Amino acid sequence: ALRHVRARCGDVPIGWVGHSMGGLIGCGLAQERASNLSALVAIGSPGEPSLPWVARHGLGVLLAGVRWARRVPTRLSMAALAPFYVRLPVAPGPIRLANMDAWTMRRLMAVGLEDVPMSLARELLGWTHARRLVAVRDKRDFGAQMTRVTTPLLCVAGSQDHVSPPDSVRALCDSAGSEDKRFMLLGDSNTASSPYGHAD
Repeated sequence: ALRHVRARCGDVPIGWVGHSMGGLIGCGLAQERASNLSALVAIGSPGEPSLPWVARHGLGVLLAGVRWARRVPTRLSMAALAPFYVRLPVAPGPIRLANMDAWTMRRLMAVGLEDVPMSLARELLGWTHARRLVAVRDKRDFGAQMTRVTTPLLCVAGSQDHVSPPDSVRALCDSAGSEDKRFMLLGDSNTASSPYGHAD
């Protein structure tokens, strides 16, 4: 993506804005000096990944059920269900429905998700068990290498995000070597904004 932008626009300052895994990818890029990012925003990106035991166990069972597949078929299954979405009395774990109208939710289901490679899904699950950002293959410790990130950094957390809790997002911010870094919590008791989850 960076090569594409530079090929089209020349050597311009590039800021990276990523949600969840997208923010972690930005942090990985910022660890490489050659990426030359001018700014980095990580929204709901966990520095200490964790999930409740029930969620970890459920994901483990799901991955075992589709272990024959190369990818977890998220995109097609959600797109197929999107036209039939109705507001439920119980919110899906990563989304606070008070912040999402039905049209936006259907749109998110239809075009907002991608299939996840099975290798990445297993890696993510492993991170939640270890509570560390360590690659399975080469044992690269992305969390420990956050000290190499000197790019100006903004980490944004939702007060009701149970996928990337505020303390985990704050840990990512605190571990960065950037002199110019800021942690922002949306929906806390000191602001007028409503509580936010992971995907809303």
